[in-house]
Amino acid sequence: MSGIAVTTRTARFLGPGMAPAPTHLDLPPLPVAEFSLRVRANAGKPATDLAALLADGLP
Repeated sequence: MSGIAVTTRTARFLGPGMAPAPTHLDLPPLPVAEFSLRVRANAGKPATDLAALLADGLP
């Protein structure tokens, strides 16, 4: 309600009005995360394009 929030994002998806958390907050390190994209063999171009876009955004 105060307009302040903390979320996890890669630097690529740091949007307007967002800033990295200052180090003086001493937040704990984030654990390693794993992601999996699965696209069926006969998926159409929109699905494969979206999968490629999502994969490009992952570190």
